[in-house]
Amino acid sequence: MGECGLSAERVSAMFGKRTVVRDVSLAFQPRQLHAVVGPPQSGKSTFLRTLNRMHELTVGAWMTGQVRLDGREVYAPDVDPAALRRRVGMVLPQASVLPGLDVRGNVAAALPHGLDRARQAQEVERALVRAGVWEEVKDRLAADPRRLGEGLRQRLCLARALAAGPDVLLLDEPTAAIDPGSGFKFEEALYALRNELCLVLVTHDPRQAARIADTTTFLWLGAVVESAPSRQFFTRPVEARTEAWLTGRSA
Repeated sequence: MGECGLSAERVSAMFGKRTVVRDVSLAFQPRQLHAVVGPPQSGKSTFLRTLNRMHELTVGAWMTGQVRLDGREVYAPDVDPAALRRRVGMVLPQASVLPGLDVRGNVAAALPHGLDRARQAQEVERALVRAGVWEEVKDRLAADPRRLGEGLRQRLCLARALAAGPDVLLLDEPTAAIDPGSGFKFEEALYALRNELCLVLVTHDPRQAARIADTTTFLWLGAVVESAPSRQFFTRPVEARTEAWLTGRSA
């Protein structure tokens, strides 16, 4: 787990006749956190959804190009999309708990079927530890997760995604709806996870990318403007448009 690379080759994504992502080619290496930044409506979230075939679930959505996981084309006819999404998990902007399940059950729902109770308990604890939330919920495993704060619920969603055992984790603005303190806790969990998984983070906040990402890509109107190691990206951008956006001179 965690050693698989992910790549997009000339990916374009459309809704009907409207093109949202334009000819994007990027490679995401194992055991790194890769940030995709840009202004609103720049195609960041749509691009992310092409990587695990979530884009195709929207009526009228289609794409061209190739996405490869560990060298294999994920849009090949023999690829099971549900199995793919276990290997390429996703955390969405809004915390979405599973109704009718307690904290423990929300995480256990992502585990493989057939585990005995002891193994299931071990895996739930492991996922919660990796998401950085174990100490805060270990005495509330039987509680209704709707009673947790928004930040805790979002890290519970992260734990559920981790419980599925992904090689790649896609994160679509995961801290956008939580308070700054909870956001920093979420970032701490991601920073630790980058030593285990390939992480692809979409964020509108360049400061977040600068804090935790190994590499950063700037999308503008659906196209790649610049992609580089984060230290270079934020201190010595090559493209004038990148520098203008980073310094607030463009919207």
